[in-house]
Amino acid sequence: MKRNSTWYIHKTIFVLVLAIWAYTVEAQDAVVNIDDSSLAGTSQIDPGVLNSNGVALSNSTGTDVYNFQFQTAADDVTFQPDNGDAATPTLVPADQAFQITFNGPLYTFVSDAQFNNIAIDADYEDYLQNCFSLVKVVDGSDITYTATVDSWSSSSTVISITPDTPLESDTEYNLIILDDKMQYGVANQQPLGDNNGTTDIYDQNNYITADTSAPMLDADADAGPWEDGYYVGAGETILNDDYLKLDFTEPVMAGAGEILVYTWNGILVKTIDASTLATDPSDDSIIILTDVAGLEVGEDYYVIVEPGAITDLSGNGFAGVDEEDDWYFTVEEDQIPDVISYSPTGANISVTPDLMIEFDLPVVLSSAGTVNIYLADGTLVQTLDVVADAMYFSMIGNKVYIDIDDLNESTTYKVSVDAGTFESSVGEPSAAISSDDWQFETESNQELLLVSLTPVDNSVDVPLDQVYQMEFNQDVQAGTGILELHEADGANTTIASFDAGDTKVSISGSTVSVNLTGLTEEGKEYYIIVYPDFVQNTSATPESFAGILKVFNWNFTIVSEQVAPEVLLLSPDEETIADNHPNLVMTFNEAVELSSAGGNAYIYKVGDTSPTLTIPLTSDMFNNNEVNIVYDAAALGGGLATSSDYYVLVDSGAIQDVSGNPFAGISTENEWTFTTGSDYALGIEDELANADQFVVYPNPFSDVLYISNYEQINRLFITNVVGQRVKEITNPTNMVSTSDLRNGIYFITLMLDDDVIVSTQRIIKR
Repeated sequence: MKRNSTWYIHKTIFVLVLAIWAYTVEAQDAVVNIDDSSLAGTSQIDPGVLNSNGVALSNSTGTDVYNFQFQTAADDVTFQPDNGDAATPTLVPADQAFQITFNGPLYTFVSDAQFNNIAIDADYEDYLQNCFSLVKVVDGSDITYTATVDSWSSSSTVISITPDTPLESDTEYNLIILDDKMQYGVANQQPLGDNNGTTDIYDQNNYITADTSAPMLDADADAGPWEDGYYVGAGETILNDDYLKLDFTEPVMAGAGEILVYTWNGILVKTIDASTLATDPSDDSIIILTDVAGLEVGEDYYVIVEPGAITDLSGNGFAGVDEEDDWYFTVEEDQIPDVISYSPTGANISVTPDLMIEFDLPVVLSSAGTVNIYLADGTLVQTLDVVADAMYFSMIGNKVYIDIDDLNESTTYKVSVDAGTFESSVGEPSAAISSDDWQFETESNQELLLVSLTPVDNSVDVPLDQVYQMEFNQDVQAGTGILELHEADGANTTIASFDAGDTKVSISGSTVSVNLTGLTEEGKEYYIIVYPDFVQNTSATPESFAGILKVFNWNFTIVSEQVAPEVLLLSPDEETIADNHPNLVMTFNEAVELSSAGGNAYIYKVGDTSPTLTIPLTSDMFNNNEVNIVYDAAALGGGLATSSDYYVLVDSGAIQDVSGNPFAGISTENEWTFTTGSDYALGIEDELANADQFVVYPNPFSDVLYISNYEQINRLFITNVVGQRVKEITNPTNMVSTSDLRNGIYFITLMLDDDVIVSTQRIIKR
């Protein structure tokens, strides 16, 4: 019994150990691998099929299937403040503490101690000092920090990273979670990393601290007149046409305050408002304080810059310059002759010019140097030596005039001047002028000729707002002559007279425009007289326009009216005719004619989208204010149906009044309508066709057409498809020559001696 009791006790203890172990395994997080992100979430999965990151939450009722939570890199960890990357780091203050939230309970990761890892909670936060790295990006140096656990639970772990000392101003840092230091759960299956001990994760968490440092002078700025960021350096000499400048280690801008310039004995001579300061266009870390113009040559000065007068782009103020011996200088007069300008340059230069060079101070000829004149291809034309040819040089004030040989027309020249050809009164030499910089082209003295007039001479129907233009063969400018507008009324009455400088005249290049609005009247005839030298060309020695002097050389008539013709009556309109062949008549409020563009009338059956008949308009249809649209149904492919509704459309612009104002046409289907009757029409052409058989053949034709029964035909004409009459014959023979017609579709109309149309037929030339 004792043995059995002991056996039961041992067995009971073993069962309890197994139960505790099973409970522990069930409660802890097991880590497995899976590579299918589509499994993210909580699922029951056989751990044996997993090969990427997954977190076991609890086992199921079976021993081989577990509940897993799958996590992606995007939702494993969050940062506060939000983390940026190297391209766009997040801005933070220098005393920023960082907080990282992990999406699960964190444990230590020790690869050879499975299931014995320790929860990283508030009692074990010392371990965290080895799990992160805070690095200054510019040099890779590590920043010491203190890591603390803010909270730890089965769903998340929150850790704070606090730098031991404030971070540097305007500096970029990288906060890194180190590889294989921590894990979710305890089974060594999901370390935060790749378990190779070398690759850090979450290493693109970049931050940049706000700029709180005041701008500093660039101590390395020591070239030429620069010294420790000052221009000019302390104790140096500055020319009286130069500027005081400061060079900083970063871009700067104007602040608030003043810059003060004193004589060495403390007399304030110049005050500059800091808000007016500007940086150097080529370097925004250099700020220009003031010029030294007006300061006395030979005098010593010092500069005071008030704090905050200059700031960096973050608004941090420069400490300023507050001691007289920090920045002092002496003003010296500039005796180096600098070129301000030279002439001639550009185009249209006189062939007898003087060369002129203007300096910033008086100069004299030196003991050596030449002025050289070249053609565009580099051929030397003339050389003037300052010693041998001194008589060709004249100095007047700051300008030098050089007498050169006459030049050729329409030729490009280049001029070069040797360095040291001229010098100041103290012997300072002038700089060279390159022939690449000094070039010009001489004038072309061709005769000024009138090319065209708008409107052309003898124009009719000129509108009241017409702009009158003269186009010349070259650019022109105002001269001294006048322009006159005359009415051609028998007395040649002068309406207006003005010169080219008047507001009615504008000149652009080679075009002269004249606005006569308000000076002309409808229906009247006028002409323009242009006197000599109204305009002239733009040559250095201008040529004048000879003028338009003869009466009626520029003659025109103003249009009498500009109102489009209106239809007074359409026939038949909204009525039923007796048969199927309407006599279409349009009656206008004035006389009309066929326009040069021509056009058609169209008869549509109501409900159809294509016209039943297309009737070309011809000039013989027009009689004063009436248009009779007649047609041969057979020639047009057939007539209209009986007892049917139709409407008529007419092309816009096909009809115009005698002043050329176009009729808008008929474009809506309810404007001109009619209904055919129940009878079929029998026109005169049908009667004659039955009796005499007027036949035009062959069809298609080439160069000749033949007409049967031609003896009864008094007149014929041929029109094209747009209604334009291209051929007309009176008393034709049986043969009509068509060699002058182009290939295409035409209509031939045959008429009796009383101008009755006997037939219109469609013909084709090939």
